[in-house]
Amino acid sequence: MSPLEIKIMLHYFVRVDDYDGPENSVLLTRTCVGFVKNDLLRQGTDVAGPKYVISPKGEAYVHMLQDIPVPVVQYVDPRFPSMC
Repeated sequence: MSPLEIKIMLHYFVRVDDYDGPENSVLLTRTCVGFVKNDLLRQGTDVAGPKYVISPKGEAYVHMLQDIPVPVVQYVDPRFPSMC
């Protein structure tokens, strides 16, 4: 998943309005349509509401992203096996 896709998913997870970032609208539309096809987003049902809303599968995906630990750099020097 690209950083833009993660950004869009996080937006729909925490907000109830449409994503209106500075990205190209064609790319944004393609991304959201792909999310709808994969059931991560759903079409909004309210005419005055957002165009897309997050689905339960999308919420589970965001929770999975939150559970990924932050990588920690660990240097390994092959000359000192006791430090490995």
